[in-house]
Formats: sequence, C-alpha cells, structure tokens
Amino acid sequence: MVRKLILPLVLLVTLAMLVACAPESTAPAAAPQAEESAAESVAEPTAVPVEEAEPTAEAGEEAAAESDDAAAAAGETATYVVDTEASVVEWYGSKPIGASEAGTVDIASGALTFDGDQLVEGSFVIDMGSIETTTQSGGMANQLVGHLASDDFFGVETYPTATLVIKSATPTDMANQYAVVADLTIKATTQEIEFITDVVVGEGTLTATADIIVNRAEFDVRYGSGSFFSDLGDDLISDEMEMTVTLVTNQS
Repeated sequence: MVRKLILPLVLLVTLAMLVACAPESTAPAAAPQAEESAAESVAEPTAVPVEEAEPTAEAGEEAAAESDDAAAAAGETATYVVDTEASVVEWYGSKPIGASEAGTVDIASGALTFDGDQLVEGSFVIDMGSIETTTQSGGMANQLVGHLASDDFFGVETYPTATLVIKSATPTDMANQYAVVADLTIKATTQEIEFITDVVVGEGTLTATADIIVNRAEFDVRYGSGSFFSDLGDDLISDEMEMTVTLVTNQS
C-alpha cells in the first residue's frame, strides 16, 4: 500500500521540477519582424510638380522699366523742348547800400538733349524785350523797365535777345545734378560761365533749375558800375547780377 502511494508522489515531484527548469517564453523575438514590416509600410515621399506662375501685369511693368533702363544705358538720345509759357528767368540786382530790384524775363525758345541719362547739350534764348519788374508798380515800374531796356543797360532795341549754350555738363555726387560750363551771350558779348543745375524727370517732361551769378560789367552793361565809373556814391550798383532759371520742357 505504501509503495502504491510513493510512486505517484515521486512522479508529481519530478514533473514539478521539470516545469520549474523550463526556459522562459521567447515570444518577444518576433518584434524585429514587426519593426521591419512597419518600416516597409512607410511610403517614400513623392515629388509634387510645381506649376510655373503666369506673368502678371506688375511683372510686365517691371520688365518694361528694366528695358527702359537698359535703353538709357545703351545711350538712346532724347530731346526735350522748352515750354516757353511755363519757363522763366528771374533776375535780381542790388546796390551796396542795400536797395535792390527784382523781376522776370521770358525764355523765347530752347532745348535740352540727353544721351541715355546724361545731359549732353542744351541751349535757350532769352527775350530781352520781355523784361519786367516785380518790385515796382505803376509809373515807377515803367520807368525802371524803360531804363533797363535802354543803352544804359541792355540796349534791347539793338540786342533783342540773349543766349545760353551748354558746353559741358558733368554729373555731381548728387542725383540728377550737373556742374555745367556754358557760353552766355549778352549784348553780342560772350563769356564762359559755370553753374549747378538740378534736373527733375517726369512722364515725358523734364524740369531744370539753376542759380546763375554773372558779372554784368563783363557784358558791357555799364550803368552805375564801379568797373567803369568812380565816385558814384549812392548811385553805385553792384556788378553781380543774379538769375534763377527754370526750364520746363517736354520730350519731342
């Protein structure tokens, strides 16, 4: 009876020992295969075709502006004709004692020529018979204008016009500004003068302004000049004559 009980007990103990010594499950070893499958399932990026933008109106205008700049750089010649109604010369004269007179005189004709964006030529004609005063009125104005037109000053009957002809124009460090050398002719006497002119370009228009100082004695304008007469006292008039020129032009 005892043997019958011992034998099953030994079998149970042996089975328990075998279970205890069995290796742990290796199920996680399948993970690398799962990772490889996941990697294979990731889609590679696909190149998306980029459509070219159609040209816009602004792009066309920019291209046209670049074309105009290229043409200017290439040296296209453009002539601007003086608008005589809008252009004028303002003059100013004074005495050493402090008195002064000012007025205007009309521009009869003129033109400026550009090679690309470079001023290369220019001239204008002044109508000396149009001289006016802006500091006097009535009879005093008539007296002053008559005296200026007489042989004491500009001899308008004999010399009805004055001219300015540009000889050279050199760009300065300032944009749209030139150092100009020109021949000024008054009373059939020509003298070389120098001045600075500023240019403003618009749509088919161009405006040039300049302040010019000349010595009237060099043009044989003698009245009240200390260069020709002495002991003039209060009748002495400065030889320096100032002019502000405004040329308004239109492209021809």
